[in-house]
Amino acid sequence: MFPLAYKGPARPSAVLHPKLHSNMFARTFILIAAAIIGVNAACDSGLPGYTHIVNPGETCWGIATQGGIDVARLESANPSLNCDLLVVGQRLCVPSN
Repeated sequence: MFPLAYKGPARPSAVLHPKLHSNMFARTFILIAAAIIGVNAACDSGLPGYTHIVNPGETCWGIATQGGIDVARLESANPSLNCDLLVVGQRLCVPSN
C-alpha cells in the first residue's frame, strides 16, 4: 500500500481531476475568443473568396471541399486556424479556387 498525506476533506472532483484548476474556464474562453477573432484577415484584405461561419459538426476538410479548395489552401488563408479546434460560429475565409 502507498501512504497518503491527509490535508483535510477533499471533494470527489479534486481527487478525480487533481490538475483541473479553477481558472480553466478563463483559459478556454481566451482560446476560443482568439480563434474567432483572428482568422478572417485574408477575406478582409480584399482577396477573392467568401466568409464561412462554422456550423456544428463541420470539419476543415468539409469546408474546404465545399469551397472547391484543399485544406492547405484553407489553412494558408486563415493563418491562426487550428483544424482540431474548430468552434461553432468561427468565421473562416474560404478563398476562391
